[in-house]
Amino acid sequence: MIVEITDSSASRTFRLRTSKNGIKVVLPADWKSTPIAAGEEPAFYEGAFGGCNNSGGVPLGDVPGWLKRPGAFYKVINGGEGIAIIVPRSKLAGFYYVG
Repeated sequence: MIVEITDSSASRTFRLRTSKNGIKVVLPADWKSTPIAAGEEPAFYEGAFGGCNNSGGVPLGDVPGWLKRPGAFYKVINGGEGIAIIVPRSKLAGFYYVG
């Protein structure tokens, strides 16, 4: 599932902390910044957000691409059975669960 989120949701999803070195995003527990960490299965998740071959529609945005580059945040769920991703810049959120 990939959905659009509002401007206000995209901007307040994660807290920002200002420090001497600039602005830092404060992530909730178990959330990580993209690109997806080594050791996790990016190909599996990239395919999940590519859409079904017979769905008749085109998925919103480039969620598989955001898993490979900085600027989004993700959380792997239940030992790798699922993933949630939020892309503030594109105002998209995705969720995939196979378990």
